[in-house]
Amino acid sequence: MSLPMWTKIGYLPSHLATPICIHLYNSNGIHS
Repeated sequence: MSLPMWTKIGYLPSHLATPICIHLYNSNGIHS
């Protein structure tokens, strides 16, 4: 069963927010 687009849009950011923020934070910390 395919999920509605709004469900994907709502789920993916919440599912990826933490790892992305950690990755960006670590990258900024390394380069700064």
